[in-house]
Amino acid sequence: MAALGRMIAVGRVAATDGSTLQVESLFGTKTTVHTTPTTKVQVLFGSRVADISQGAVVAAYGTKHPDGSLTATFIAGAGLDFTR
Repeated sequence: MAALGRMIAVGRVAATDGSTLQVESLFGTKTTVHTTPTTKVQVLFGSRVADISQGAVVAAYGTKHPDGSLTATFIAGAGLDFTR
């Protein structure tokens, strides 16, 4: 994928497979967040992408791609769904 610059996605994790996240913003826009082995993760009770559960609130920063997705260099957030 060709890079278009930098991007941030902030919202609730709508889906995750342990390496790719679907982050849904407050406005309902969904962004696919790809990760790599070098993606840094700073969440409550974890430091791996697999530690981020569905429903968690996160901010992902990284490289934007033409399809609207991003490859994260850093992900921060709660890591847990506090609405349950």
